[in-house]
Amino acid sequence: MDYDDLLANYLDEHYTHARTHEALRAQIVGILTAAALVVIGWAITQSLAHTQISVVGVGVIAIGLLSWRLTYLHTNRIDAHLDAARTIRDNLDGRLTRAPGSISIADARGAFRAKKRGELSRTWYLMSVVVTCSGLAISLYGTAPTFSRRVWQYVVGVFGAQ
Repeated sequence: MDYDDLLANYLDEHYTHARTHEALRAQIVGILTAAALVVIGWAITQSLAHTQISVVGVGVIAIGLLSWRLTYLHTNRIDAHLDAARTIRDNLDGRLTRAPGSISIADARGAFRAKKRGELSRTWYLMSVVVTCSGLAISLYGTAPTFSRRVWQYVVGVFGAQ
């Protein structure tokens, strides 16, 4: 096995790891989003007091933040593996002899990137943000009666009873 074969194997290894992290990121966000929806669905079917609703909201916020953090970590790992693969690929591309008129791997990648629209990783972040905001909304709903009563008492205390 010569040096180019070793580099090609190492390139395949980095691409495999990047695909694995992509799949894990999708699975984790899907599972945590489903868990948040189950918790929200359970809370809707119960007759919970407002303070209990707030606790459910805090739990959903925690699920959303965990989802965001794991999305960040997997995206970081994907980028690291792809950067390493690009470095190896560029090295191999410069060393390989090609038939006249054929394109390089870098040219093929450039053509793909020119046509690609949007970033899939933003979708995973968006799902995590939606879960976190849902938890925030549930928490605010749970604290609304207590909060509005305290604000009213403050207003009456400052301006006097009318």
